[in-house]
Amino acid sequence: MQKRALVVDDDDSIRNVLHALLEAHHYEVEATGNPQKAIEVIAHRKFDVVFTDYEMPGMNGTQLTRILREKSPHSIVILMTGLAASDLFLSSGADGFLQKPFSEDALRAALVASARGRRANGGSEIPTQG
Repeated sequence: MQKRALVVDDDDSIRNVLHALLEAHHYEVEATGNPQKAIEVIAHRKFDVVFTDYEMPGMNGTQLTRILREKSPHSIVILMTGLAASDLFLSSGADGFLQKPFSEDALRAALVASARGRRANGGSEIPTQG
């Protein structure tokens, strides 16, 4: 079964880069720039991993992470930000953190670390290699 990823970021270029990188790692990818749309999408589809930006209009990534935890507790959530504030990650409830700008190696490391953390806390493994 193909892995599924949701990308939530109001920056078109970040969405496009993540879409391409995740597809290269054999993920089926859906992307939106609107956190409300992400909530609607996750109500109808399951995702192995959700990448969400921290700073977005209408709702920040921490708020979205809390909603995702409630509606899709099995999904790994990786919070992304250009801010140098890892305390945002620690308080968000996300499984992982990705500092912008990021490389493909950083993306892969965030996926692996998040999956390991989820397994260590009793969750299921999310394959990161395709």
